[in-house]
Amino acid sequence: MNPEKAAALARKGELLPLYVIAGEERFLRDRLVAEIRAAALGNGPPAFNEDRFTAGENDVDRVLSAARTVPMMAARRFIMVRSIERWESASADGSPYDKLAAYAENPVPSTCLVLVGDKVDGRRKLIATAKKKDFLVDCAVLGDAELVAWVEGAAESRGNPMTLEVAESIARLVGPDLATVNDAIERLSLYAGAGAPIDESAVRECVARVRMEDTWSLVDAIGRRDLGASLRLLADVYDPRDRGLPLVGALAWSFR
Repeated sequence: MNPEKAAALARKGELLPLYVIAGEERFLRDRLVAEIRAAALGNGPPAFNEDRFTAGENDVDRVLSAARTVPMMAARRFIMVRSIERWESASADGSPYDKLAAYAENPVPSTCLVLVGDKVDGRRKLIATAKKKDFLVDCAVLGDAELVAWVEGAAESRGNPMTLEVAESIARLVGPDLATVNDAIERLSLYAGAGAPIDESAVRECVARVRMEDTWSLVDAIGRRDLGASLRLLADVYDPRDRGLPLVGALAWSFR
């Protein structure tokens, strides 16, 4: 199942008792979790019907105990476990994954248990069951064509249409991290105004220029020997698709 389908079903109140949300695109994961949480808790008191855990810091038996608890003054409980990849190192005997796989065979219908992680081993029984029963949601980093389509859709949802060429420019300049892309589209939407199209001039003004300003801010931070600021700015401007070669050129030109 893809995250768009899972979110659409959640908004209609069609929730599953168990989800495995896996993939390295954190923006998609977090947004889907928020949709499922809102649908599961509804207008009920969240203080009594919500538990959050982190794998590796909490025992799986505690998670399952919470999942089997009856909701209070509400239709459902919402249980979330983050970083389930931390359970990968568990021994084969009594593995948290195996216990969760056993739970998946007969999940509690009044609980919405959401398991979230970056990477999970597809050979695990839990993942095989999740694929078979369609409760695995893939939040992988988008490919080039998917990213361009996502940019177009995000702008359209804000009432700001754009051409394919503009969407490709945005994806090239600020992708593939969707949180960064979403922030850029938000700035572009505010710049263009309600209902107005986003064009190349807006991209040059709000996106391309900001990226160049970040590059020169990095140069300044390196010149000041400010390691913390340098690393933060490097994370913003480094593009793995070009292996940072243009950035290296800018730095070399500045310090020669």
